[in-house]
Amino acid sequence: MSSSASSSTWKMEKVTGSHLFRIADYSLAKGMMGVGKPIRSATFNVAGFNWTLACFLDGQDEHCAGWMSLVLRLETDAVPVRALLKLSLLDPQRSCPFTRTIIDVFAKQHSGRGIGKFIRRADFETSQFLRDDCFAVHCAVTVVKSPLLEVPATDPVLPPPPSDLHQHLANLLASGEGADVTFDVGGQTFAAHRWLLAARSPVFRAELFGEMRETRMKQIKLEDMEAAVSRFCSRIDGARQSL
Repeated sequence: MSSSASSSTWKMEKVTGSHLFRIADYSLAKGMMGVGKPIRSATFNVAGFNWTLACFLDGQDEHCAGWMSLVLRLETDAVPVRALLKLSLLDPQRSCPFTRTIIDVFAKQHSGRGIGKFIRRADFETSQFLRDDCFAVHCAVTVVKSPLLEVPATDPVLPPPPSDLHQHLANLLASGEGADVTFDVGGQTFAAHRWLLAARSPVFRAELFGEMRETRMKQIKLEDMEAAVSRFCSRIDGARQSL
């Protein structure tokens, strides 16, 4: 009975990139920028789209006053882009980042998506993220592209190699290695294997494993020389040819 098995995997094709934005002289910049006025990063590219990161030290709008706002802006004229945005404040050792994540759609060029109330400014100013009047924001962008269905290639079923067991058994019979019985035929001795001869010849099976006295003998002498030699050789040849 034959059987078959197959598999497939559905997933979203996606591309991830990141940008590290360092801001110095925080004490001079805060308050001077004002609500709704950002500090912008350089343009960076992820998945063929250009982006900039805007940091609003005094809040993105009046509703976010007293908060730091972080907004990612699409700078490329493109169809709507769906992206996962991961924004992190980094401490000097980058061991305990403050991270927030959103997923959103950038509908058109210059559209921005982000977190208006990212962190309270009062909390930020007493945190480990502000050191020597500087801080760093890490922005990781994962652009979600088209769905992708993966179907693994089917491995070809190869036929098993031809068996060479018959040749190995014939070689064993011819070499006499491991033999457990000896035939004395016309003064010549032939080493053989009881189990091998019995397995391939019903005559040998009867003589070696039946009720005959040969079953208990280590050496079997064939008395009628000419007939015995002819009969013995024909049986050996028959056993070899049947392997």
